[in-house]
Amino acid sequence: NVVSFKYVVAAILTVSTNGQGSISPDYNGASLEIGQTYSMTATPANGFAFTNWSGSLSTNGRTLVFTMASNPTFPANFVDISRPVLNITNVPNGLRVSNDTYTVRGNAGDNLGVSNVYYSLNDGGWQSAIDVAHQWTNWATPVLDLAPGTNTVAGYAVDTSGNVSTNYQVRFDFVVTNKLEVRAFGLGQISPNYSNAWLEIGRNYSITSSPASGFVATNW
Repeated sequence: NVVSFKYVVAAILTVSTNGQGSISPDYNGASLEIGQTYSMTATPANGFAFTNWSGSLSTNGRTLVFTMASNPTFPANFVDISRPVLNITNVPNGLRVSNDTYTVRGNAGDNLGVSNVYYSLNDGGWQSAIDVAHQWTNWATPVLDLAPGTNTVAGYAVDTSGNVSTNYQVRFDFVVTNKLEVRAFGLGQISPNYSNAWLEIGRNYSITSSPASGFVATNW
C-alpha cells in the first residue's frame, strides 16, 4: 500500500502601504506556501495615485504577481495628488475701504493638511500669511500701504505633500478723499453744489452752472 503526500513549506508575507490606499487581497501577516504564485492589486484612495510596489519585488503596475519566497516584504506606495483649496472670505465685489491698511481673511483646506498660505499685494513679492486657526482653516494678513484706487490681492496654499492650489485673486478700492472748493462769481446756481464736500480722488464727477436772470455763464 503506497501513499503520497505533499510537504508544504510556508513563510509569513509582510505587506504595507505608504500613503493612502488599499490592497486586495491583503496578505499581510498571512502564511503562504513557498514556490506558489500569488497576486495582489493596489487601489489608491480618493486624492491619491499609485506609484509602485517596492521591497522584495518592484513594479509600476497596480497588480503585483509574485512567487512566494522566504519572508518577503511588499510595500505599496501611494502619493498625494490632491491640490489644496484656498478662499478669501472678506473681500466682496465692490469693496471700498478708506484706510491704507486692510486685514484680508480667508480659509484653506486639504485632504491631508495645509502647510502654508502665501499672499501678494499688487503683484509684489509673496509673503506668508498668519495661521489664525489650526491647519489654516482660518488665516489672516494685514495688507499695508494700499495704493489709491484699485488694489489686487492674490493668494495660494501649499499642502504638506507640496501640492499648490490655484491662485485666488480679489480686487478692492482704497478710497482717498479731499475737500473740493467751489465758488461763484456773479449770480447763478451750481448743481450739485459740492463746495466743501469730501470727494474721492481719481473718481469723475460733474457739476453744472446755471446763470441767474440777466447773467450769462462765461467759464469755469
